[in-house]
This record gives sequence, structure tokens and C-alpha cells, in this order.
Amino acid sequence: MELSKERIESLRELLAPANRKIVIVAHTNPDGDAVGSSLAWAEVLRRMGHEVTCIVPNKY
Repeated sequence: MELSKERIESLRELLAPANRKIVIVAHTNPDGDAVGSSLAWAEVLRRMGHEVTCIVPNKY
């Protein structure tokens, strides 16, 4: 998927103010790529000053 310059700029503006509460939700029964990318994205957002929670919607 390719993002347009407008969408990237909109995302930058949305994430610019620090201290946002963000939830990252992976798909059900995630593979290693889904878990890894969720955790990596969470770390980037935390370093930007956001409070991040990752959720994997699996049944126990």
C-alpha cells in the first residue's frame, strides 16, 4: 500500500502533539510479523511522547 503525500502529512499533524493515548490492535492470531510491527510502531510512538497500548484480540 502506498500512502500519498497528503495522507503522510495528515498523519504527521495528527501525531505531532505529544501525550496522546494510542491503542494499536493486531489481527486475531497474529504471526510474528504482526506482533513485531505492532511493537516497533508502539516504540516509535512512545519515543514521540505518546502513551501506547498494544492489544491482540485472541480468546484465552
